Amino acid sequence: MLSQINAKFADARFPVIISETSLKQFALFLSNYNSKNVVMVVDEIFKRKKFHPETNFTKILDRYNIFFIKAGVKNKNFNCVIKICDYINSKNITKDGLIVSIGGGVIGDIVGFCASIYKRGIKLVHIPTTMTSFVDSCIGGKTGINHLNQVNLLGSYYQPEAVFIDTRFLKTLNERDFKSGLVESIKKAIISDQDFFNFIYNNSKGILKLNSEKIHELVFKSINSKIYFSASDIKENYLRLFLNYGHTFGQSLESYYKINQNKI
Repeated sequence: MLSQINAKFADARFPVIISETSLKQFALFLSNYNSKNVVMVVDEIFKRKKFHPETNFTKILDRYNIFFIKAGVKNKNFNCVIKICDYINSKNITKDGLIVSIGGGVIGDIVGFCASIYKRGIKLVHIPTTMTSFVDSCIGGKTGINHLNQVNLLGSYYQPEAVFIDTRFLKTLNERDFKSGLVESIKKAIISDQDFFNFIYNNSKGILKLNSEKIHELVFKSINSKIYFSASDIKENYLRLFLNYGHTFGQSLESYYKINQNKI
């Protein structure tokens, strides 16, 4: 099963590919670029060569410049941004090159920020690998890093050239991380779409068992919902504010505890 959503924002248009084999479409997309002019910024969990063998993921990575970073809020800072930009510059990546984020929401936020400021903007592709990034953070153009113990104090709005969602990555997640992302879909359904909510409610067992058809539809509906709320209101002046339902309290708690997840 393969779906393509053509995301249309005020400042960009790009395809979102959803499939169990999206990495194949990503490989075709990369054929348009000189491999020396591409940098992959990858969650360091993929250093393990056999981490996800069924995707042939490492074979794709081995052809390009790779910069591994550790995911997590501790690395969502300006020092990490500088390291990535220094690496991109050391590889002489030109303005018509490409930077690819491969990981969850934190990786996407950091890499998107780097893409938006390196030479005043370089092409960006997202390959989300977590449920939260599948259904939420890979869409909308938000980038950012934490600073002065405040969540996303520094950031920008910057759209990708494409998003490739390969649902096989969900098999790499633990239960807690999967359910944390699932909550984003439930929230979107609550604030906007009774049919979507009913779909989640009626298919909860299949979703929790990672049934491929149910997951595909869940991601598809979530992406369309995110586009609906954010496409006409990129900088959160009115409609997109609904997506902050729940985030306001959550990020206040994070800031109060100085983004210390152990204390939370």
